[in-house]
Amino acid sequence: MITIYTKGSCLSSRNVRKWLENHHILFKEVNLTTQTISKEEFMELLRFTQFGTQELLSRNSNIYRKLSKRYNFQELTLSELILVVQAYPSLLRKPIVFDGKRLQVGYNEDEMRKFIPRLYRKVNLMS
Repeated sequence: MITIYTKGSCLSSRNVRKWLENHHILFKEVNLTTQTISKEEFMELLRFTQFGTQELLSRNSNIYRKLSKRYNFQELTLSELILVVQAYPSLLRKPIVFDGKRLQVGYNEDEMRKFIPRLYRKVNLMS
């Protein structure tokens, strides 16, 4: 099952949701505006990144800049960082698409194709 971590007002989040619906792919949505990401979920996402937390954190966001005055993100322990992310979920880039094997941060239609089930891709290629 695909899980998408979104923010309701985010255009990229809406695009991911629409793309999955158009391809008849079931997904679970975690709206980070109203739901908190668990420590376990964050750790699982982190395992699938190439570049660690920098891939998941929105370092260009206003909230990151504001919190950078209070926290040195480079010196936070992972447990401390998770607590900060849980308190300020807008620190995370959105959307995050994860199926237990593949992770995608942000919306890119070409890269979304990797979430189409293999059997579905084979059938479409054969027709």
